[in-house]
Amino acid sequence: MNWELVISAVGLLVAAIALGEAIRSRIRSEKSAREADMAAEKSADAAQRSARAAESSADALQRSVALNEAEAAENERIRWSLDHFDGEVYMLQNTSQKTAHSVRIDSIENVISNEPIEKETIEGRNRVRLMISRSLRVMSPKITVQWFDEPFGVNPSQQMNVNILDVPPLPK
Repeated sequence: MNWELVISAVGLLVAAIALGEAIRSRIRSEKSAREADMAAEKSADAAQRSARAAESSADALQRSVALNEAEAAENERIRWSLDHFDGEVYMLQNTSQKTAHSVRIDSIENVISNEPIEKETIEGRNRVRLMISRSLRVMSPKITVQWFDEPFGVNPSQQMNVNILDVPPLPK
């Protein structure tokens, strides 16, 4: 038996097995690299979707905050209603929660009286009783309400004009 030939054959066989393992290892490595690339792309896509969702959520939150601020400002604004009570009696109500300061109620063509009515304050949800004469000679009887949002204001912060003919009677 020729031992050199056997040793060469065994060496050749080991080299062939090693080459096969190297090729299989490279194939696995390339497959793993492709899978890693695909996973990285999926992760990048997910990160972009997450960023868009976060941006959308932030926009919605900003809109909600702006809406809440506008609603709060509207709720803090002093509003008035004038209701016909009976005959010449009308009720002017501060329908807000805030107190109106230095309130002046005046009329064009003297439908209230010869002098304007002045109140230091009219608290929120409170009413003032007005006697308003409606004359046929006055085609469009109006009252004007001026007030300040804060005590000792310089310029009236608000003014409201109401045509008396537009005021419905209070339900009994």
